[in-house]
Amino acid sequence: MPYIRRKLSTAEIANRLAHAEKLKAQGMEIEIPKEWLTPARELHLFEVSVASGPDALVWEADGKVCYEIALCLRAKRSGLLYPDLDIETEWDKGITLESIDDDRAAVKFGQMLYYTENTLNSRFENHIMLPRDGFAEGLVLARGSRSIPAEYPDFHGAKFTVRLLDHSSGELMETVQGQLIVQRSRKHEQQQRPGSLYNRAEDRGRGSPPSRQEEE
Repeated sequence: MPYIRRKLSTAEIANRLAHAEKLKAQGMEIEIPKEWLTPARELHLFEVSVASGPDALVWEADGKVCYEIALCLRAKRSGLLYPDLDIETEWDKGITLESIDDDRAAVKFGQMLYYTENTLNSRFENHIMLPRDGFAEGLVLARGSRSIPAEYPDFHGAKFTVRLLDHSSGELMETVQGQLIVQRSRKHEQQQRPGSLYNRAEDRGRGSPPSRQEEE
């Protein structure tokens, strides 16, 4: 009797791709079939939103350009890993995520103090699996490669773009835009332990970072 190979459904491909990427992230040598990648992108597996205004900032400190963006990410299927994250502004396409050690309770970045639990950097960097409910929220801290242009004075708005990229293929998955507020310098501040960013987003209609208080 001849063997008939059943064609996988789009949902089955997405689930197998997620499992293969998890094993690959753990160090196993796995070759992912190219035909699996395109359907996964077309599924729109993630929803992403970013804050604007005072909840998305760019400033300069110690000769470096610093970015703080509140971000919410939702996976539409279970078992998905954090994708690659790309950020760019109108003047800088070389923005990179700050490397953050999760073993530290807090990290100083751009003369500001952040509780590590409030940040998403290491999750994107290590491509860990999203929570069972598929929802994640927090701050993304990044460094720019170019200074803020002179035509952007303090408290001026500046457009930025966030892209989610497939970790295996590098292909674009989702794109979202927001608006930064330029603050060429910031006071030393300390983040308070937050409630849910998602709850704040419901109250205010957008994502919001934790409230802050001046460092003693």
